[in-house]
Parts: sequence; C-alpha cells; structure tokens
Amino acid sequence: AAGGVHTVTLTRQGQLYAFGAGSWGRLGLGDDNRDKPSPTLVKAAAHLAIVDVAAGFEHTLLLSSNGTPYQFGRIGHSYMSTPSP
Repeated sequence: AAGGVHTVTLTRQGQLYAFGAGSWGRLGLGDDNRDKPSPTLVKAAAHLAIVDVAAGFEHTLLLSSNGTPYQFGRIGHSYMSTPSP
C-alpha cells in the first residue's frame, strides 16, 4: 500500500514491512521515527495475523484475520508509533 510519503507491504507469510518517511510514527517502528530507504520489518505487528494493509498520507491501517482494525501514524493532533486497535 502506498501512502503519501511511505509504503507498507505484507508478505504471503503475513510479515509487515514499511519504508519511506518515518515521522509521526507512520512506519510503526516504535521510537524509531527515522526515514527508512528500504523495507524494514514492523516487529510490533508480528503477532497480529495481518491480512490487509492500507496507507494514508501520515498513517497506516491494518486488518487482522479476526477482523480487528489497527492503526499507527498521525491520528488527528497526536500519533501512535506502534499498531493500536
């Protein structure tokens, strides 16, 4: 999924990778908000059984196999840097 300044990818094995602009936590890499020029594993999503992803300009959305949505990145006037329901 391509956002405004970042990209997230989901492998067939269910691993989530993110790269691009890291500000506002949009890559889901916790306290590491640096830009990533190459795909980086989003370890915080490993246990979530992600089946679909979407990306906006400053946020990322995930959908788990049980239907639970997760988000990270800029949400209104704040941000979350790891997946949160």
